[in-house]
Amino acid sequence: MAKSGGKGLRKNAADWWAGKRDSHLVILSTIFAACCVLLVAALAQFLFLQDVEGFADYTGPAWVILVIASLVAIFIGPEFFHYVAQRGILMEALALDSRSEIRKVRAEAETAARLLGSGAEERLNQHLSSLGLKKMRR
Repeated sequence: MAKSGGKGLRKNAADWWAGKRDSHLVILSTIFAACCVLLVAALAQFLFLQDVEGFADYTGPAWVILVIASLVAIFIGPEFFHYVAQRGILMEALALDSRSEIRKVRAEAETAARLLGSGAEERLNQHLSSLGLKKMRR
């Protein structure tokens, strides 16, 4: 059996995801919000539109949408909420004006900034510099 010349699908997806590091929160937010909208639309079909004359044929596709959107939301949700929490940690650190307070949360803020990408790292470095502290460690 010959070796396949290309990378695997999983490797390609991992490389693509690593290349989009600065956009992870935006991508996860978009996917999670779209799943929530699809879930609401499917539930609206079941609760209100199932007996309406023009919408009776959409009950089957609504079940498919409900299952797919639920599965995607279940898998994407924890990562999305992790990124949102990290963004919250970073925003709290950026709101601090005291050098002593920023020193207490600096490690968490640096970790959050690394996770959120180069734009977040840049904002944290600017804030640290404005307080007279050294920039993030690489």
